Amino acid sequence: MTDLKSGLAELANPPSVEPDLDEMKDAIEKEVAPTEKEKNKKLLDNPRSKAEYEFKIDYSDPRGKQYAGRFTNKVLTIGQQQMVGIMRSRLAGGMPLESLDALTIEVNLMVAHMTYSLTEKPKWAENLTALTDIALVQMIYLEVASHEATFHGRDPLTN
Repeated sequence: MTDLKSGLAELANPPSVEPDLDEMKDAIEKEVAPTEKEKNKKLLDNPRSKAEYEFKIDYSDPRGKQYAGRFTNKVLTIGQQQMVGIMRSRLAGGMPLESLDALTIEVNLMVAHMTYSLTEKPKWAENLTALTDIALVQMIYLEVASHEATFHGRDPLTN
């Protein structure tokens, strides 16, 4: 009878089992979170992680004109970035940035940057200032900027 009473007492009042939350957290993170090695492999497998990146554009403007072609972007050196800054200044006619509207500042940045970074481009893209659709220039620049952000490990979409 004593055994029965003690058995029932144990069932009625089981010993307290508190989980080790830190241990549980570590185990979950080990299972779910990629290791640094896995992150680096994933980054190295991404074509945008290379200094040169090839991409294609296929765009139709609102009037139906088609723009398609292959581009190669090369990550700029610091010296080339300086040249981009000088070109931006010249495109602005030497005017201070504060005196320019936001669109002109953006266009000057995109045109100057891609003049240096695009090592291969279709004939229609040889002079970006001759294009008439800003959305097309922005589309190309988004590819360039995404490539460079990934290369430098700063692209939140790929890291």
